Amino acid sequence: MNREIVSAFAELHLLDIEEIQDIGAWFTEHAQAHHLRWLLVHADDAVLWGMFEASVLVLDDSARGLLRLETLQVARAFGEEAEVMLWRDGDGALRARFIRDSAGEKVWTMDEDHVLWGNRTEKLSSGFTRMSEGSQGLCHVVPLSVEVRRDRKRPLRLRVRHYLTEDETGFVRIACSRLLDLVDVGGSER
Repeated sequence: MNREIVSAFAELHLLDIEEIQDIGAWFTEHAQAHHLRWLLVHADDAVLWGMFEASVLVLDDSARGLLRLETLQVARAFGEEAEVMLWRDGDGALRARFIRDSAGEKVWTMDEDHVLWGNRTEKLSSGFTRMSEGSQGLCHVVPLSVEVRRDRKRPLRLRVRHYLTEDETGFVRIACSRLLDLVDVGGSER
């Protein structure tokens, strides 16, 4: 993927967080409102993937019970149009933000693909695939049906959009980033 800088419009704001009882329901509500497709959660004890289908959050069976506010570090529900991110700040308080491309402030953007690890696959229920690599036993379960081909050792990409800003001296930096898509460049896609 080329790292082309383009001009776009964006809207970013912090979300008010009331007492969240069910993190899955909270993200599902935002997914419905903003056409979000994927969920990526980093917790103290796991990295979890999910997907939103027909207004329902679908998780692999191994992830059930692991989606908890108590262990959450950062979680992102995202799609091509927007992202909702929930995270713990340095004091342990929950924070949330919403970002989307829109008719808001004009900014520069740059998209790039990040290679996700995993060169061995194991098909699971509901169209999920366990991706593993190396002898450490590390794995993540993605909401795609993935086939690893010999010519593609790591077929998964996490597509990211960076929003750029320029300071008064002309120095351009990444001001904010959001996730766009989970892609299998090996050919199989959900």
